[in-house]
Amino acid sequence: MVLGLGLGRGDPWTCSLVLGALLTGPMLVSEGAAEVRLEDGGWRCAGRVEVKHQDRWGTVCHDSWGMTDAKVVCKQLGCGAAVDVHLNAYFGAGSGPIWMDDVQCHGTESALSDCTHKGWGQHNCNHGEDAGVTCSEYTEFRLENGSTACEGRVEVHVLGTWGTLCASRWHLQDAHVLCRHLNCGFAESVPGGGHFGRGTGPIWRDSFHCNGTEAHLGQCPVTALGASPCSPGNDAAVICSGASASLRLVGGGSRCDGRVEIFQRGTWRRVLAAQWDMREARVVCRQLRCGEAEGAYNPPKAGRGTGPVGLRGVRCTGAEAKLSLCNTSLPQSTLGAAIAEDMGVVCRGSRQVRLVNGSGRCAGRVEIYSQGSWGTVCDDGWDLRDTAVICRQLGCGGAVEALGSARFGAGSGHIWLDGVNCSGAEAALWDCPTGSWGKPNCGHKEDAGVVCSDFMSLRLEKSSDCSGRLQVSYNGTWGTVCSNSMTLRTVALACKELGCGDQGFLQTLLPSGNVSGPNWLDRVECGETNSSFWQCPSAPWSLQSCDTLQEEAHITCQDPTRSHPTSSGTISLPVIICIILGALLCLLLALLFGQVRSTRAGRKGSEGDPEPFPEAVYEEIGDSTPWEKRERFRGSGFYSEGSLTKLQLSPEDSKEDDGPGSALDIPVRPGGDPVDGYDDAREVSDAGQDPAPGQADREMPRATEEAEGAKDAAEVTYILTLTSIILIITITLINHHLQNPMYFFPRNFSILEIGFTTTVIPKTLANLSLGKKPQFL
Repeated sequence: MVLGLGLGRGDPWTCSLVLGALLTGPMLVSEGAAEVRLEDGGWRCAGRVEVKHQDRWGTVCHDSWGMTDAKVVCKQLGCGAAVDVHLNAYFGAGSGPIWMDDVQCHGTESALSDCTHKGWGQHNCNHGEDAGVTCSEYTEFRLENGSTACEGRVEVHVLGTWGTLCASRWHLQDAHVLCRHLNCGFAESVPGGGHFGRGTGPIWRDSFHCNGTEAHLGQCPVTALGASPCSPGNDAAVICSGASASLRLVGGGSRCDGRVEIFQRGTWRRVLAAQWDMREARVVCRQLRCGEAEGAYNPPKAGRGTGPVGLRGVRCTGAEAKLSLCNTSLPQSTLGAAIAEDMGVVCRGSRQVRLVNGSGRCAGRVEIYSQGSWGTVCDDGWDLRDTAVICRQLGCGGAVEALGSARFGAGSGHIWLDGVNCSGAEAALWDCPTGSWGKPNCGHKEDAGVVCSDFMSLRLEKSSDCSGRLQVSYNGTWGTVCSNSMTLRTVALACKELGCGDQGFLQTLLPSGNVSGPNWLDRVECGETNSSFWQCPSAPWSLQSCDTLQEEAHITCQDPTRSHPTSSGTISLPVIICIILGALLCLLLALLFGQVRSTRAGRKGSEGDPEPFPEAVYEEIGDSTPWEKRERFRGSGFYSEGSLTKLQLSPEDSKEDDGPGSALDIPVRPGGDPVDGYDDAREVSDAGQDPAPGQADREMPRATEEAEGAKDAAEVTYILTLTSIILIITITLINHHLQNPMYFFPRNFSILEIGFTTTVIPKTLANLSLGKKPQFL
């Protein structure tokens, strides 16, 4: 809304009004640091570095890329410390512009865009040189109290403090990742708690959820929310195969499938063979403890290695314990007869299970990784016993719901299993009785799904604007989160998880009474080292975590960059209110405009001295009877009966009541007598003469007329200004409660400002319209 005001230059009252207008005027917000994100790394704190510039996401070239640069990225994302840098599009090639090249950070910058670089869009790279980062609050790992460097109690360094992990939340897949990260091969076993003695530091409640392919534990999803305290001495441990296990599979979807490499003379080398079959594959799978061999293949050109060769012309019987024990001393003539190629292996241990398309890792469509590709499971005979195996296999607690008919969307590719019939005690889904592997009699519209008890999700109850009661789903039930010990950091991470920005506040005006439904969590205490709401420590899961309604967490998230969340075909209540107010204001303005036009038209009609008689009328008196004349004058349209006087008859004539010349009430011109049988006309008196009878009472003094006009203008100005300000205040108050406020209205509007706006400004405008000095009441 724009309210035009014509005020005198240099008027102090003008300055006051302009200052008041600035309270509701547009505000210029300076551009902050460029956004940064990590893509294709499996979670938000690892991946390819991407920067947003000019509303477009682009990558960063790896020229001069190092740990100092990675440190700034991790700090900007709130992801702890940088544990690794990656070059040559380690997380895959990006797309779009390459925004930054030759980045030079000092490590003290708060954002990557604060570091020096060639200039936005200035580079000499391609997307094969995209930079990557792995961040983690877990900066170091070690194995303690073992007989070798590759076995022992697991200890983790968390931003300055060494502590242990709880054995009840430590799994073989996590151990595989740790062993590989420590250059200790793979995990042979995970001994029970206390196997390598009791640690002296804190026991971290963190639970890692690795799939076994990660290069670092920091790349694995982590949860700590609702975890029970670990009993003393129940420390996690691992026994790795050791550095002597000089064989690995790379380029596959797990540690048990991929291209074969052998470790020799301090480096990993390729293994080549002209004839490669299941006998060699069995030896490799046995050595890696990956179960039975399922396939042997030569990788496609894109998957072939480029490094030095370690073994060439390998031939095995299939019974060897290690690949190095196979025959590699073939005659040169045999080697020359065929072209040696890289060798690929698929072991049964490569099979994995995952849940996709759910809102968490413990709910979704069931997918199995087998023979180098992911496929689904048919829902024929699908029940809770089948889902119980999956939930236990994934470390997701117990089964809550078995879903069919592609409830989490239809998958693609193979359908690996059909007619699964588990007892519930199996260690893996593929151990259950089933139909032929990879030969289903159903389509993807029958893909099976699972919801496990450890599935967790956040929501704001009955809210569409990122404000409401905070609830968490656990064990298949939604319950509230209690606000005890909750800080703004906790609220911020909850808002981030909800997709509602990264800041917010707790609501304090809450009703009193007792809690009726479940309330799962209390004392959620997120720290600066936590990058996810699920990593925050809290009291253990409980159905009755708090007792009163005033202890429930009601939050309001704030995200200025987030568009208004509206469902399809739905308009929010504040928008409806603003539309109604705008329509009412327009109607009021139209009515006021019409009233002003009507008043001006009436006043203009009464200005000046109108001629009461535009022309003279001549008529022979004797030609018409009095009533005929009266009717004629009445219908002429020139005169009204109030503007004419009755004809004064002579005494003689007045005695003749019946004659044709006795017409009573014959209208004649004022002040004239019939002469020669006609009604003589007289000129209407001009402005300098006396007004005609009946004319003086219609004339309005000029001064009174001007005063009335100024008064009307002042009233209209006052009404318009007051209406406009009421509309501004109403929208401002509505704006205060919006998740994404309109930038040209302030969120906070004090009582003093409202009082000044609703009283002083309208009176000032009205007084200025009257030409008076404003007076404040």
